[in-house]
Amino acid sequence: MTDEQTQMELQRVIDAVVTRCQGWPVSEIKAALAKGLTDIGHPAQSESWLRAVAEEAADGHPYIVGTRTAHPSHPSSPMGVRAQDRQRGQEVASGRDPERSAPGSDEHGEP
Repeated sequence: MTDEQTQMELQRVIDAVVTRCQGWPVSEIKAALAKGLTDIGHPAQSESWLRAVAEEAADGHPYIVGTRTAHPSHPSSPMGVRAQDRQRGQEVASGRDPERSAPGSDEHGEP
């Protein structure tokens, strides 16, 4: 299995735990992460890594293993904020700035 495939598997486990465990205590999220990793045959991770990932999950934020594994809407994804910024830049350059033309906003795009 390639490194990228391993990262993708790890990201799937993290994403599933974040979705399933919202509102759970960090200790229970850590246990769910450890079980999910064991279930896919992934080596055990350090307690500090599990805690960090679980704390992010408890806040509703999935830990991102690598930019290639991030969901396209996540800011660290190559398709995330950078792509959105490029799109906005193209819209501004063409005279269409959706942030400034939003209903109820002033000339600076502020509500």
